[in-house]
Amino acid sequence: MYSVTRLLDVTEADRGRVLGTLRAAARQTGAVRHVVEPTLSGSRNGGDVLVHLRFPGKQQWLTAAERFGRALDDAAITGSNGAEYAGTPSRLADRPEGTVYRTLL
Repeated sequence: MYSVTRLLDVTEADRGRVLGTLRAAARQTGAVRHVVEPTLSGSRNGGDVLVHLRFPGKQQWLTAAERFGRALDDAAITGSNGAEYAGTPSRLADRPEGTVYRTLL
């Protein structure tokens, strides 16, 4: 699997619009799984919006990256931090699927 994570700083007045745009763009990437959600208010250096996309491999991301990048080219997005990495997702069988997402960049 290949994961792409972005923490975005977004002007408060435009967050709802930007979330809608990014969610639509994430659905169109072909990612196996995606999360586009606001971060917890008051988080320190945590950005305003978390984007996490998971692809079968790096090539699938490279195919979608330019198109998704157009959604990030928005004046309301004032900052971006991110990471891309290959890895294998894991889940403990006796635990429910998580509902909180943490990232350290």
